[in-house]
Amino acid sequence: MSIDEVKVTEIIKEAVKVLYDYLRGLKSTKEVLNEINNLRVNDLLRKYWNELIKNEKYADFLEALLIISSIARELEFQEKEYGLDSVKEDIESLAKLYLKIKGELQAL
Repeated sequence: MSIDEVKVTEIIKEAVKVLYDYLRGLKSTKEVLNEINNLRVNDLLRKYWNELIKNEKYADFLEALLIISSIARELEFQEKEYGLDSVKEDIESLAKLYLKIKGELQAL
């Protein structure tokens, strides 16, 4: 099954936007979790898993989707136990991956 790169990139972009709003205090943890869960990243991971792990071309997509999935599962815990700095690192990694993916798609 071929991966819809544009769709996945847009989902990553939306996650970055939501998470930056969270860091700036514009969204609550509950709002962020609701919006991230509505992106249905785990469904994409299940749907494209074999292609994501077999094709090196999709390594950045896989990493970004796994970060989003992890944030969706662990945001409340990380925030309570470690504060926003631990979440901030994940968000920065996700943003860098998004820019890299976007640049690679534009180069095609």
